[in-house]
Amino acid sequence: MIKILKQKIIKTLENIIKTGTKIERKNKFTIYSLYNYSLELKNNELKEIENLLSEPKKYKLEQELILFLEGETNINIYQHKNIQWWNNIGKKFINSYPNSFKYFNNLKEKIEQNNNSKNNILYIGNNETSNFQPCLNLLHFQKLDNKLIIGAYQRSCDANLGFIADLFHIHLLSKYLNFGQTQLNILYGNIHIYENNIDKSIKLINEYLLNDKIDLTKYIFNYNDTKK
Repeated sequence: MIKILKQKIIKTLENIIKTGTKIERKNKFTIYSLYNYSLELKNNELKEIENLLSEPKKYKLEQELILFLEGETNINIYQHKNIQWWNNIGKKFINSYPNSFKYFNNLKEKIEQNNNSKNNILYIGNNETSNFQPCLNLLHFQKLDNKLIIGAYQRSCDANLGFIADLFHIHLLSKYLNFGQTQLNILYGNIHIYENNIDKSIKLINEYLLNDKIDLTKYIFNYNDTKK
């Protein structure tokens, strides 16, 4: 399974580099983007995301999600957990991840009571002013036999930084729901690579072709506590 997951991640990077639209932004890095890009992870491929991350990174991401689910908006609390990538957004989250994820536990109860419903939706973010507009915007949970089907929409995804982290968060939510198998269908409104990361993405792809056991996080999701 992990080989298939790696192939899909590498294929995504290849697609962005080969067919992505070059977008030059004033006073910002140029990016290469794919629009409305879909990714399907089935037969528990999503679970294999755990094997792509080091234990320290998994721990930080899990602690981050726990704080989101608690509705914690105070940035100091994240810093005390050694989660530093939100340091530059201000003193607290405003209409961002924790303001929406705090409703997941209520949704979890509804799913457990009536998991055949098509109305189990977590909306993330809103149209109000935010100091960090969530990149992941919608999660839809349905049951098919003993399988959890997750439909997701993500407005923006940096394929070198947040790509694996966001998938890991979705995986953790699926674990909390405790179904037998999980299938994820996610639509990315804009998935992109920053121009300054193109060379290392190409290097990763070339090294993967020589050795498919390579650690993908050698080049992607390899940052020093910068904001996702």
